Amino acid sequence: MSFNNSIDVPKGNFNQTNNFGQPSVEPSWLVVIRLAVEAVIALAGVIGNFAVCFAISRHRILSTVPTNTYIRNAAIGDLATLLVSFPFGTVREQFTYWPLCEFTCRYIFPMGDIFFGVSIWSITAIAVERHRILSARFPQLAFRSMAKPRIVCAVIWIFSFLGISLPLLLVYEYYHLPNGKTMCVPMWPHEGLPYIYGIALSLLSYVIPLSLILMSYCAIKRQLRKSESFHMEIAETSFTRGIRTSQVSLVKTRTRRVSKIMTPVVAVFAITVLPLSIFRVIPNDYHYNNQKYSFIFFRVSIFFYLFNTACNPFIYSLVSGRFRRSFKEIFS
Repeated sequence: MSFNNSIDVPKGNFNQTNNFGQPSVEPSWLVVIRLAVEAVIALAGVIGNFAVCFAISRHRILSTVPTNTYIRNAAIGDLATLLVSFPFGTVREQFTYWPLCEFTCRYIFPMGDIFFGVSIWSITAIAVERHRILSARFPQLAFRSMAKPRIVCAVIWIFSFLGISLPLLLVYEYYHLPNGKTMCVPMWPHEGLPYIYGIALSLLSYVIPLSLILMSYCAIKRQLRKSESFHMEIAETSFTRGIRTSQVSLVKTRTRRVSKIMTPVVAVFAITVLPLSIFRVIPNDYHYNNQKYSFIFFRVSIFFYLFNTACNPFIYSLVSGRFRRSFKEIFS
């Protein structure tokens, strides 16, 4: 994940495996304020994402909508990021050694990036699915099953593990220093591999999914602009006129409803994750020669990404009456 997993990040204190030389000092008062703000954001995100998962699982009006399966999957990814990746990343940042056990170093900490992939690819699946339904020769809303979204969500988890977390599981090492302290660092077999991995991670978790989302949304907009008579014509062989009109209208209504929710989610993701994606592809030589600015850029990137994992539930509550009513029932 982003909190010090896949990249050698500049931080207040460096160990011998970092590539940034001498430490960039962050004032203690600023550390306290920053961690306090990040903790508040993380707590709000935990409560909000838990509410999203609970609302979709508990309320029939939400649980029977296949698209909400993807929204719940994205919420689970964000929730895991806040509960697992953020605390472990904070521990690694604040200590010059690894104070936890070997198991957490080798298997838990490197797994954090999987949640990052799950969240964005779940959002991507929503856009692709809406485009597929709208572009179908005739909409089969009555036959939509909950099985397919669940299978897609499982594939997203497997893909995120194989493409994002597995490389880190293979290179993270836990060892003892002569002073008795323990270290938990990635030991790449070649010095160029971390940079290659950073580029691949930016492509898999930002560039490619965001491109697919934008292309799907542009295609959806084009489809929605087409005349009603066109949709009626292409469905001529399968429906009576009254049913065709109802089905096409329902497809458009649901597509617009999903777009109303997902457009701000995608916009926030594109803005808040962009700094981190840029940071990943910057060569280590630049970080080494500009440690102060690199450290500031990294902290800003992490803050924006943390904000992204916490803000989606609030977007749902603002733009969706169904989610808003469900949240009120939960908290009351």
